[in-house]
Amino acid sequence: MKKKSTYLLIISLVFIIGLTSVLTACGANGGNDADASKPSNPTGDDNREPLTVEHITTKMLAGTRDETEVHRFVTNREGPRIVIVGGTHGDEKAGWSAALKLVKILDSEEKRRDDMCGEILIIPQVNINADKAGKRYLSTVDGVAYSDFNRSFPNGRESGAAAATIKISDAVIEIIETFEPDYVVDLHESRKSWEDGYLGNSVISDNEPFFIEDMLINYNDNYIEEGEPDFINQPAVKNGSFSKYFSARYPDKVVFTIETNREYAGGTDTIALSVRVRQQLNILNSMFDFAWHPERIEA
Repeated sequence: MKKKSTYLLIISLVFIIGLTSVLTACGANGGNDADASKPSNPTGDDNREPLTVEHITTKMLAGTRDETEVHRFVTNREGPRIVIVGGTHGDEKAGWSAALKLVKILDSEEKRRDDMCGEILIIPQVNINADKAGKRYLSTVDGVAYSDFNRSFPNGRESGAAAATIKISDAVIEIIETFEPDYVVDLHESRKSWEDGYLGNSVISDNEPFFIEDMLINYNDNYIEEGEPDFINQPAVKNGSFSKYFSARYPDKVVFTIETNREYAGGTDTIALSVRVRQQLNILNSMFDFAWHPERIEA
């Protein structure tokens, strides 16, 4: 038993050291053009400079049938770089609806959180044509063949992945890698709960278990409404998926997928969209709680 306890302690220390190297408190020098002369202020004291946010909007695949907006929010405070992507599957409406709503929240001085820091990059509707159609993916657009976007990434890309879909995933990779993220989040939904053998009511993640555990405990304790199920953590399993690719690309970063439960039955979603969007946003809020305040992570 003593040897086992020692081994577990060593493993825990390795995870803690790795996590500490990734997470950067608001106001701390995170290596992203930070000014080391500026004091770190992770506690939200009143002596911080007032928050300002610059909203920069660009286009991914501009001028093509797959053109979609990219939003970058740059604060005047040093901190982590967070990527949030929605709309991978068009029929998973809560994901891209939450991403669009988050853009509006971050644009509003009244609604955004005052402890915000660093930068956030959001691609709300990455698979724009599928999102507009409300379909998982469209087989053709303007006569051009497409395939499942979430099987088109280089790590195990499906042999039948269409060239047009690969072009979208390659564009996403370029944007995210250029951004140099500390956190990468993909917003999805499932037709049923994990209790029924699906992915709903879970977070899919291979990296940074301590962060994910604290994030979910925080969500389950402080954000869910009465009567709603707890969210659990499950590993990423689908080759060619966004989550598998970026987990492998950034093994020492926080990468996860949110999977709300649509409870699909009789050809329709039976859980209200407003509920699922709230769940998406509140899991993101739970992430922000620790991304902007890593000192709260429990070892």
